Amino acid sequence: MFDHVICGGGSAGSVLAARLSEDPGRRVCLVEAGPDTPPDAVPADIRLSYHGHAVYNPDFLWRGLKVTLPHRPHNQPGEGPKPRSYEQARVMGGGSSINGQLGNRGVPSDYDDWAREGAAGWSWEEVLPFFRRLETDLDFGETPLHGGQGPIPVRRIPRDSWPGYSRAAAAAWEASGLPYLPDQNGDFRDGWFALTTANAAADHRVSAAMGYLTEAVRARPNLTILARHQALGLDFNEAGRAVAVRLRAPDGAERRLEARRDIILSMGAIRSPAFLQSQGIGDPADFAPHGIATRNHRAGVGRNLQEHPTMGMAALLPAESRMPGALTQRNIHAGVRWSSGLPGIAGGDMFALAIARPSWHAVGARLGAIQAWVNRSYSQGSVRIRSADATEHPEVNLNLLSDARDAERLMDALRRIALWHALPSLRGAIRYAFPAVYNEAVRKVAVRGLKNDIMTRLLAPILELPGPIHRAAVHAFITEGPPIGQLLGDDDRLEAFVRANATGQWHVSCTCRMGREDDPMAVTDSAGRVHGTPGLRVCDASVFPFVPSANTNFPTLMTAEKMAAGIRAEG
Repeated sequence: MFDHVICGGGSAGSVLAARLSEDPGRRVCLVEAGPDTPPDAVPADIRLSYHGHAVYNPDFLWRGLKVTLPHRPHNQPGEGPKPRSYEQARVMGGGSSINGQLGNRGVPSDYDDWAREGAAGWSWEEVLPFFRRLETDLDFGETPLHGGQGPIPVRRIPRDSWPGYSRAAAAAWEASGLPYLPDQNGDFRDGWFALTTANAAADHRVSAAMGYLTEAVRARPNLTILARHQALGLDFNEAGRAVAVRLRAPDGAERRLEARRDIILSMGAIRSPAFLQSQGIGDPADFAPHGIATRNHRAGVGRNLQEHPTMGMAALLPAESRMPGALTQRNIHAGVRWSSGLPGIAGGDMFALAIARPSWHAVGARLGAIQAWVNRSYSQGSVRIRSADATEHPEVNLNLLSDARDAERLMDALRRIALWHALPSLRGAIRYAFPAVYNEAVRKVAVRGLKNDIMTRLLAPILELPGPIHRAAVHAFITEGPPIGQLLGDDDRLEAFVRANATGQWHVSCTCRMGREDDPMAVTDSAGRVHGTPGLRVCDASVFPFVPSANTNFPTLMTAEKMAAGIRAEG
């Protein structure tokens, strides 16, 4: 028997396993559906600072997972939008093993608003110590805002090593009135900055698994790690307490793990709510049709799904603006934050990155991109199970841009990006800029393989040809979008284009949100305990009351640090 069984070895699960097992009196088991990444055998694709290999490697993903992206108005009957592939990690370290390694915290108002929304104890002042605890800042050291002894090293890539496109993007931001900020996680004004990255001084990724599940941690006699084991269901005692997890082992056999204190779901914002629904916890309308009896009616399970809707522009680059060197180098260096100024929306609600070499292949080597997203979004989607089988992918509807404020701001972002590319500093560093469309065809080409390598090598020389030819090639083979001028001259056409092509930033969250027990849409309390189901907690991005103005990995690490400390303080 264990004290704690943690289901999910992603960013949150890795933190929980390491922190809870620091107490030798607690027996902890960490269960991960995907492969392990032990310190002496971290796969090369994961270790690379360049993330373009890992994020599309099917060995590290939930294969077959699809989501519906756009909002479908009720007054438009007929066949709905076609579901699209959506990359979610299935590997130890979770998203931190495949993502872009960005160490954004968000802005203080995010967390102050969390507390006002019912997540007691989660104000900025109360979460800051846990942001500091998770990191070792290689640039600033230990300060009142930064950590100096945490498992995850963070640094900013020096500007003198940026490629020409990244430097030109920063110059365009400066020319448009956005000042340089030395510290994006300490100075929360609008401005541009060298991005904070979870990246070692030796220029390699440090995932949550690499940082927290070290050789010394794995050697603890009170910690058991089970990789390639998938949760099938929970067992409850007569009092309704969750007491055990049933698993499928790699050989197909079933195992049962009992938990003396609690079972913690850290499966992520898609699978955690779906697993709860499969156990009869949530809105009966979601699981009763599959023959599942109601154990705990919590209407918020699988609701309130939030993402950061995103869109951008790519640019064909001359040789001097491209990212040089091997693909071990980071390709994301600079970022910018600005405020939309829409009424009632906190500042810093918009964000963009300059990306050099957006993909690994010969065509990607000739491109740069500025990708923007709505950093404080309001659209809400849902997660619903498709059957009683807890291992089946659920139905996921991101419902992007269902809130008009999100659509308006993303349209404005595309206008801004076009303006930046028209400024002399950036115009002189590119050959041709065009709207970037991320669709199934682009995703398939992004997967490494001989066919894609050959195909892009054949196309790449055409992109070196004079203007009319390379522009025609861009619109024939790279983007489905029209020339940007056609969009900027017609607001209706721009809105239609944005609504049809906006995608998510892989920041799904909020589907088991924290809140007061009398809030019908709250799923857990501020300690992650599921309201109405003793012995069961949730700890991952699904508990966020709303998505913070940040890439979600560092807020997830912080959440796990804070909840682990709370669990240990309970005795």
